[in-house]
Amino acid sequence: MKGKDMTKLTKITLAMIASLSLLGTAYAGEVTVTGNAEATYSITGSKTGTSVDDTATVMGKGIGVANEIDFTATGETDNGYTWKYQTQFDDGTAVDDGRLEVTSPFGTLGFYVSEGSLGKHYGWDVSAYGAGSDQGITTGAEVNGIEASDYNNIQYHIPSGILPFGITAKVAYAPNGATGQTKAASVRGQGAMAHISESTSYQVTAAPIEGLSLGASYAEATYNGGVAATKYQPENGSLYVKYAIGPATFGYGKTYIQPRVTARTADTDVTNEARKYENTSYGLGVSVNDQLSVSFTTEEFELTEVDIDAGTDAETSATPVTSVDTIQAAYNVGGMTVAIGHAEADEISYNGDNGTANDEHDNTQTFISVKMAF
Repeated sequence: MKGKDMTKLTKITLAMIASLSLLGTAYAGEVTVTGNAEATYSITGSKTGTSVDDTATVMGKGIGVANEIDFTATGETDNGYTWKYQTQFDDGTAVDDGRLEVTSPFGTLGFYVSEGSLGKHYGWDVSAYGAGSDQGITTGAEVNGIEASDYNNIQYHIPSGILPFGITAKVAYAPNGATGQTKAASVRGQGAMAHISESTSYQVTAAPIEGLSLGASYAEATYNGGVAATKYQPENGSLYVKYAIGPATFGYGKTYIQPRVTARTADTDVTNEARKYENTSYGLGVSVNDQLSVSFTTEEFELTEVDIDAGTDAETSATPVTSVDTIQAAYNVGGMTVAIGHAEADEISYNGDNGTANDEHDNTQTFISVKMAF
């Protein structure tokens, strides 16, 4: 293990011991079950009729039913510390997405499996139902980059209310690319993701005045020597601002992404591309009344510096842009939410105008959703 890895783990371990050593007697907690069940009807198509994605597997009509069920156990110690354990059951698959958190006056210490995302690439979202790019229409678009929740990670959150202007801060550390729920002593049972040797994520949010919320996040990962040489290590950062005034809420966000790029192996190697992404999102959401909300959002995903030149090793400056425009409405009655939305995506694979019959790559999606919360 590298020296810096040991340093990080030592600091985390000492902080954990210092906090948990103050625990008193832990009382038996209670278990609750919450979640939702959702039925959707979706129609996808092409605006031009010439999209390369115009196939039976992508386009057409479909009905689906999904669920998300959370089993949550909570409790308290005799000195006021609280703890929470949660695991999730999604869409008929095996139980996954686990977390164990202990909260004290010194903050929250948490352990997460497929949970604990700190990314704020959707912090701007004011949609009545959900961001258009999160509904499966942006095939090929790079939306969020790496996430703390991609790997098994440990986090520390500062205590709420100790900083002015509603400032909160969180940090996450993943010591490797493991993704399974198996105990750490059984490392061979954990799935390893892409030879990640470590990953660190940060998040800061604030609410300085009434109606205004803003925040930022940053994440980076390091690949180990078990894969091809790396030219650029992956990293990404996001920032957002939202302002609510009366029934309207405005949102704006930026995300910058540098995926991992492998080094060239020869002068003729043009397959290893230098990719960078700059995403811009904004939207308007309006609460018509306590039950009805409507929204309009626009998202743009710009790819820059692509294709390393075989002769000069230079990066070209092509900047194709994928965009998604979405309009939605949602109506809530008690625990039931009925939503309808329409999205139009242009150049969904960053292809741009390449002079072919399929140069538009423009897709549409219309959906109806009925969701029951319990």
